[in-house]
Amino acid sequence: MPPICRSTSPSISGILGKGQAPGKVILFGEHAVVYGRPALAVPVTQVKAEAVIEPARPGEELLLIAQDLGQEIHFNGAQPQDPLVVAARLTLAELGLTELPPWRVVVRSSIPIASGMGSGAAVSAAIARALANAAGQPLSPSALSSIVYQVEILHHGTPSGIDNSVICYEQPVYFVRGQAPNTFSIWPNFHARHCQHGHRQPYQGGGSRCPPRLGGRDGAVRCTVRSHRLHRGTGQSRHHGRRSGGARNPDG
Repeated sequence: MPPICRSTSPSISGILGKGQAPGKVILFGEHAVVYGRPALAVPVTQVKAEAVIEPARPGEELLLIAQDLGQEIHFNGAQPQDPLVVAARLTLAELGLTELPPWRVVVRSSIPIASGMGSGAAVSAAIARALANAAGQPLSPSALSSIVYQVEILHHGTPSGIDNSVICYEQPVYFVRGQAPNTFSIWPNFHARHCQHGHRQPYQGGGSRCPPRLGGRDGAVRCTVRSHRLHRGTGQSRHHGRRSGGARNPDG
């Protein structure tokens, strides 16, 4: 059995490890993405889920504490399909830890529940990151996303995979179900401005008019989608900025 490695960072007030994850917002394609259509999503860092690993008390094994819900879940006596338990179990398996570590996992979140902001996925990601941090074995975004996706199945049945992708990679994502997520970055001076149709529209410099031949009721939305297509195809976009290096293989 691999030894339980402690984090190489110094412990503060008995803290063995920490992990956090942001919320998310799907800009386009929130429902269609389940059926294989493209979607755009971005992380929301103003809200987050956090998990802290502390030493267990004498006689305790792994204990999950959901502070916001007022719950304490003893790992060995919990329902096997409890999402927090599943997140911990999958992470321990990924880390190769076959014995339960004597840890307390304290979870809290500022992400509104059932609001479409990915609270469940963020909590799972925070737990996994904290356990990995305490074990001294960081998880890649791809491995973390795979763990969180399996927990998302408990929440949603047949999730598209966009929530775990944008939350675990912590970058804007152009997502198509069944394909590797394409992450991209935004120019630092990215702003929003009303276009001629009255909609808010991303731009960098330039004017507020939609591109030619894209007028009409939904011109601003088409303008945004067109900009992202240019961005993905050429590596640059006047509206969205530039594509991050290695976007086709985010782990590369």
